[in-house]
Amino acid sequence: MTYKAEPVENALHIEKHIITKIMEECMDEEEGRVLHTIYLTNDKPTCFRYQIAKTQGYKENRKDPRPIHFRAVREYLIKQWGAEVADPLLEADDAVGILASSLPPGITPIIVGIDKDLDTIKGLHYNFVTDQHYAVSEVESYKNFFTQMLAGDGNDNVPGIKGIGAITAEKMLDYESWANENGISLEDIDEGELISWMNDQVLDAYFNHFNGEDDYGELAEEKFEEMFHLLWILRSEDQLADT
Repeated sequence: MTYKAEPVENALHIEKHIITKIMEECMDEEEGRVLHTIYLTNDKPTCFRYQIAKTQGYKENRKDPRPIHFRAVREYLIKQWGAEVADPLLEADDAVGILASSLPPGITPIIVGIDKDLDTIKGLHYNFVTDQHYAVSEVESYKNFFTQMLAGDGNDNVPGIKGIGAITAEKMLDYESWANENGISLEDIDEGELISWMNDQVLDAYFNHFNGEDDYGELAEEKFEEMFHLLWILRSEDQLADT
């Protein structure tokens, strides 16, 4: 059975509709305009994550061919909307994380996308598919990240810890229950303490899972570092050197 591809004009029309909707939703009512930056990932596997993935190949599970009009839509975004291709060593998510973390006070970015990875960045968000506006706090952003550290990210072929899924990870990182059990009010806890507690939960899980596979915990540390750098969206270009 064969299928006839939709004309490229249809694809470009749909893309224009999506971008226009996003601009309308994110419009600054006082300014009457949107200052925007669209980031695209390099279309070749040059990102640093391909080099540091040792447990299994980064995004190696993606076997489906790209959409027929992938390049046409990509060129349209670059020429008509000023889209920028991220540094070859980075992905578009990293470029978003760096920009969102470097804006001066008084400028509040809205991170637009449908990828749950972006929810590991604090700030205002907009999902143009569900038409949902929402905010992610600093603690929530780290909880989302640590959930991926435990459960992995199937879309990018990052395994996390075998046997731990999203529901189990959610329970392991339930800092509200932990605070209640210890008679602590969340209002009295610094955000940094909660983030540190979640980090310890994840680190303990790695050591418990890999316990017995070596005598010094070196494997657990290696796996923790590998998954951390595969999943962490950069907040500055300097962080690239730490990978």
